[in-house]
Amino acid sequence: MKTRDRILTAALALFNEEGEHKVSTNHLAAHMGMSTGNLYYHFKNKQDIIYQLFLQHEAQIEAALTLPKGANVDDKMTLEDKYSVMLGVFESLWQYRFIHLNLSQLLTTNPALQVRYKAFYHTCLQKLDAVYLGLNEAGIIKITPMQRRGLVTNTWINVTGWFAFLQSCVLEEGQSISKHMVEGGMHQVLQLESPYVSPEYQQEIQALMQNYHIGLIDAE
Repeated sequence: MKTRDRILTAALALFNEEGEHKVSTNHLAAHMGMSTGNLYYHFKNKQDIIYQLFLQHEAQIEAALTLPKGANVDDKMTLEDKYSVMLGVFESLWQYRFIHLNLSQLLTTNPALQVRYKAFYHTCLQKLDAVYLGLNEAGIIKITPMQRRGLVTNTWINVTGWFAFLQSCVLEEGQSISKHMVEGGMHQVLQLESPYVSPEYQQEIQALMQNYHIGLIDAE
């Protein structure tokens, strides 16, 4: 593995484990057993490292949201396709969780990242819209164009706000966010989609929802 890639891998692990704000370039260099000068040869500063890690995350999310091309135009989306999209998105959210645990601060202090994130937002909304359009064309959901636009926006808000919700409303003192908690966001996305699911698919969707229910709220 090239030195540059090793730095990114080590930075990602440290940012996730300790929090990005607690890890300096000196800390990272010491962790890797290299001089800070060597680290700065590959990256201008910590913001540059964060930006490059975001690009990796961005590529993963966009790949997860890109529908597979079928062998012919008659191919339709399946529930397996939908499940694969969700797993890919939430796996990347977990892998790059440091970004979403401190997103507002990262965007405020990194102008280049802020610009890139807005472009990422628009790309993701277009791809997510294509996912819901594909589900509609396959008969898995029944949704109007206006409803679809609303569902796309609400899904984005739910997914990107999930970490803030866990931090502010779920975590106990000294507790860290777990992968299971992150995957619980899939239950909430399925909840948003459930009113539009066709009757013949409701049972499968309900079973899938139950797999990711983490019992955050106990209804009476």
